[in-house]
Amino acid sequence: MTPEQALEEALVGGLAAQPEVQSVLGHPARLYARRPGRPAYPYGLVERHSVQPLAAGDGAATEHRIDIALFTRHGGRADARDALAVLRGAFETLHLLPEGRRVILAHTVYADTMRTAQLTAFRGLMRVRILMEAA
Repeated sequence: MTPEQALEEALVGGLAAQPEVQSVLGHPARLYARRPGRPAYPYGLVERHSVQPLAAGDGAATEHRIDIALFTRHGGRADARDALAVLRGAFETLHLLPEGRRVILAHTVYADTMRTAQLTAFRGLMRVRILMEAA
């Protein structure tokens, strides 16, 4: 498993285990690192993960920007916004422990909600920034 996959698994697993996320996305939480076939609504998905090396002492530090999309159908934009707020709150209190790495900084960069192109669902998007180095 790559460090990026380990971080995604730690992020998804940590968020999905939190009761407030389960209250929005079901139990077990429908939050995925990779797109499943046809998930039930609402659900969350890691859509994008970019990695940049940081100019740190030994060169082992990296900056990760991860986009987590949240899809809802019922309740309109308010439902998507509320579900995104729960996900964001859970992230802000999450203690990430990816194997072999140490998290230096983790914070939310951006969060927004919008209607999808199909006009039958809403999409929330949360972008997080995580700085890590070798443990």
